[in-house]
Amino acid sequence: KHADMVKFTGYLRYDYISDRHEEPNKDGKTKVNTDRVRFRLFPSAEVNDHWSVKARLDTQFYMNKDDSSNVKLARAYADGNYGNLNIKVGKQDLYSGVDEGMFFDDAFSGAKISFGNVLKASLAAGRISNFASSAASPNEDVAGNYQGIELSGTAGKLFLGAGYHHINSNYFKTLGKDYSKNSDEDNANVWTVGANYKFDKNVKLAAAYANNTKADEFDSARSFELDYKG
Repeated sequence: KHADMVKFTGYLRYDYISDRHEEPNKDGKTKVNTDRVRFRLFPSAEVNDHWSVKARLDTQFYMNKDDSSNVKLARAYADGNYGNLNIKVGKQDLYSGVDEGMFFDDAFSGAKISFGNVLKASLAAGRISNFASSAASPNEDVAGNYQGIELSGTAGKLFLGAGYHHINSNYFKTLGKDYSKNSDEDNANVWTVGANYKFDKNVKLAAAYANNTKADEFDSARSFELDYKG
């Protein structure tokens, strides 16, 4: 009876990005400009009153190259809702909500459970690969085992949250002393905290901090963000 409950949403987006770096211990500066158009489709099919199956189809091209690419399946998962309990299983988005996506805003393959009303919790476990640098060898298996938990709550206009993320992957060993002093660490244990305050419906101020207790180099991150109308 739900066979006709299928719908498509999506968007076309243009991004111009200028990524510039100056290495203190190296010569010169680097600058990479990206001139990209993205097109994404989100099909969704209702299974019953609690479950649906969802996916995401991606394609993109670069304006300065006048190229094109094939459409690929970027997400595919089952989505179940029972009141304040949500269950997702499959290739899905992984977004670290307590820090506004500073730690991770990409995808993983596994399961995620979210529940709660005023105090919210989410638990996720699976396989994850997009934490690795694009400089990794094409034949290298960089995917790691991932487990994570986030707790958050809202009091009036104030939001507070904390999270813990664990990744186990041989990729960290390949980074050598750029990651750990002895070049033998294959884990990342990342703690994150975040807060934001909504002054009104248009203005929000957010801050976040993250620390990787297993890393000796590049072990922390900070973010400050001012949002106006989203």
